[in-house]
Amino acid sequence: MAFRTPISRVRSVTEMVMIAITPIPPTISAIEEMAHQVLRLHRLTDLAAGTTINVGLARGGTRRNVVAAEAVAEIDLRVATLAEADRIVPLITGLTPVLPGAIVRVT
Repeated sequence: MAFRTPISRVRSVTEMVMIAITPIPPTISAIEEMAHQVLRLHRLTDLAAGTTINVGLARGGTRRNVVAAEAVAEIDLRVATLAEADRIVPLITGLTPVLPGAIVRVT
């Protein structure tokens, strides 16, 4: 059974975009970097605090036999209080790469 946060309890909804970029020619996969970041983001969900983070859209690469130089993920953040937003937004915008040489940007 699936549950959704009741909209009436949500005080703030923020949409962000995360972009993972690798050197040209890519020697590491931007999709692999994005996968690490998606796991980090989902671990920030705190249902007790009324905070949910969901990466609902993700895309990257150009072909299956080419190492992805760029990947993009769209993030949905919902918080119950402004204090929680003040706590969680810097954690998201301050994401750092896991893979050496990768770049992560959150806007």
